[in-house]
Amino acid sequence: AWARWRWSSLLLKRLTELSAEQSQPFLRRRGQVPERGEGGGGGGSARGGGGCGDSPWRDNHHGDSMTRPIMELDRLYRLITTDLAAHSREVLSDAPSRRDGGRSSEQAMLHRGLWWGTLGVSLSTDSMEHLRYRYQDLSPTRAHLGVADVRRSASEAELCERRRVEGQALLAEPYVPELQLFARFGVPPSLRAELWARCLGAEPRTGPYGLPRLSKSVCDWEWITDDVLRLDVAEFCANDVNYFVFDEMVESLVLALSRDATVPSSCDVGPPQEPILTGPTPDMFRPTNSCEKPPGGPQMMVPPCGVVPFRGFSCYACPFAFLADVLDKAFPLFRAFYCRYLSKLHTVGQQPGTLLPLCALFESLVFTTAPHVSYHLAQMGPDAAPLRIAFPWIVTGFAGHLKADQVLWLWDRVVGFGSVQLIAVLAAAIFAFRARLVLSAKVVEDVELIFQDLTALQAMPLLQGFLFASDLSSGGGA
Repeated sequence: AWARWRWSSLLLKRLTELSAEQSQPFLRRRGQVPERGEGGGGGGSARGGGGCGDSPWRDNHHGDSMTRPIMELDRLYRLITTDLAAHSREVLSDAPSRRDGGRSSEQAMLHRGLWWGTLGVSLSTDSMEHLRYRYQDLSPTRAHLGVADVRRSASEAELCERRRVEGQALLAEPYVPELQLFARFGVPPSLRAELWARCLGAEPRTGPYGLPRLSKSVCDWEWITDDVLRLDVAEFCANDVNYFVFDEMVESLVLALSRDATVPSSCDVGPPQEPILTGPTPDMFRPTNSCEKPPGGPQMMVPPCGVVPFRGFSCYACPFAFLADVLDKAFPLFRAFYCRYLSKLHTVGQQPGTLLPLCALFESLVFTTAPHVSYHLAQMGPDAAPLRIAFPWIVTGFAGHLKADQVLWLWDRVVGFGSVQLIAVLAAAIFAFRARLVLSAKVVEDVELIFQDLTALQAMPLLQGFLFASDLSSGGGA
């Protein structure tokens, strides 16, 4: 609870600082500009149907200030590690039960220097045996799409065609548990959008939170987070060889999501962040027509979806540009997947599948499967901690880190098992896979270089090799 509150406080502080820098209120009618004369007018055409007008960061080269990211992921990492650890020590020192000098097992390990974790709280995690049992359908003894292997009797193309026929038969009479079981073994790309939509219950909506109304809100009203999101798309999507041709679609997706006030109540584990509210609405926010009201009423979340975007937030939307070529189809799927799964990845909490348990699982797996690597990195100091390296992978679900097809193969299994746990497992598998290189590293910069580029990695072979190494060594296959 403390970390969640602290994160919200930091976001509010950064929002307020950005508002002062830009001389821009949290909300204004599009077309109103700061007194400095920024070039953020309401003219121009919508980009992909989800954005209106020109953006100061894109076209204003003579202004006094430029839009910047609101929060870096490094700050969130520091919050759940050093900040949370300091708060936990403070709480323990004040607790009567600790004044007798007794220590928990984790504290005893810390005292002896045997615990190399950086997460600021101790959480129980699943063992490797439990993970193997839970994800036994990922065994290499089963035929999987996304695992190209010349030893298989059927080629990858033949397997994909067989799976496509099976998938079409299931979609003819859809039953969600059967579709999820099918997704565990990989979904043919031609069926992925429809099958995910069935599993997630993603349907186009009408009314105030339908896509047309959300897009109109983007055109009529400008939130302080709008140009931050556009800048994020330009940095992470437009510069990515996988996604640069979809930058307009991605921008439209994230802007439309930012306007959806039903997101907090739709997320599986509740709002990803404590909402930041603005209101009652100041005079400068009021429209000139007294019959009109700003979206959301006199007190509104900033932005309306309740999620202040961190640097890299737009990566969540990038893979969905491969699933549909029009916003009407892509947005319901993106929204449903975000609320069901992606929102958990940056929810600071202890509910299953949220950020703290995922980080705890990652550290536990690395320490138990590669203790020599953990010890080697611990000698280099906190900047070489495994969690510091893997944190962006976990928060983004590997979007923007692996190639697009590998992200989609991984997310097929997320849908199939109904869990984001495999994201943390894959992060640990990458460390195990590159253990030999890590052991040869001498300084932190060497470690960062080893994990700088993951685009050559394949998600499913890594997961199978990590969870079922004994099956692979015995030569099992489908």
